Amino acid sequence: MNLGSWIDFDAISGWTIVWLVVTAVATWLAARYGRKAVARLLARIDGLSTDYSVTAARLAGYLIVLLGIGIALTILGANVQPLLILVLIVGVAAFLALRGVADNFGASLILQTRKPAHIGDLVESLDYLGTVVELNGRSVVLRTFDGHIVHLPNGKVLAEPLVNRSSPTGNRSMIEVRTTELKRVDELRDVLLGAVRHTNGVRTDPPPDLVWVGSSPDRLVGRLRVWHAPLDDTAVISAVVLAASEALRDAGLAVTLLAPPPPPPFTPPPAL
Repeated sequence: MNLGSWIDFDAISGWTIVWLVVTAVATWLAARYGRKAVARLLARIDGLSTDYSVTAARLAGYLIVLLGIGIALTILGANVQPLLILVLIVGVAAFLALRGVADNFGASLILQTRKPAHIGDLVESLDYLGTVVELNGRSVVLRTFDGHIVHLPNGKVLAEPLVNRSSPTGNRSMIEVRTTELKRVDELRDVLLGAVRHTNGVRTDPPPDLVWVGSSPDRLVGRLRVWHAPLDDTAVISAVVLAASEALRDAGLAVTLLAPPPPPPFTPPPAL
């Protein structure tokens, strides 16, 4: 195969050269300003890595250059069908090889545009709970409470529920309350809530409350619910348990406190 089989030299004229020059200049300008436009557009996305922005801008420039080459070959009368087939084959192979990367990158654009979470937010997704430390083109990076760094793929985060616990009203935690003081329930409630309201870290809006969720002939089971800042759950619950225990002991009330409440038993309770 020689160059003559690709290009019809007999059809080349002065106007052909002119159009080739115009195409070359237009391709160079489009590639240059296209890269800048893509870079500026991606720079507006918070948390997107600079490396991904630069790579995407370069790819946009390369695509424009390839388009210009195809137009130039068409002006020269070249048969571009074999070239198009080759490009399609390479494109399909690249799509299959980079499908996972492309899915994560596309999901990262949606996550960083819609912003369901920001750096520093406390989030829960894919059975992991932690603070967001990075949002990049591949994953959402969390630091869990035990110090682990977890990379959650963007595609899976977008497909699964994402719980953002950094609410302005704070988070609610519950403590299980068990007591046999069936005749002193009202006193127990007053003592317990009075101690909790004055515990450091407990928010007054919404106020703490106590609800009863279980009963037997000799025992009551309740849930003490308190609100606090998103990242203060462990410290606040610890302080609440200590303060409540001291107040209940001073009042002579026999109460057991459990935090967090244990899961329900696998076997049903005995019939009354």
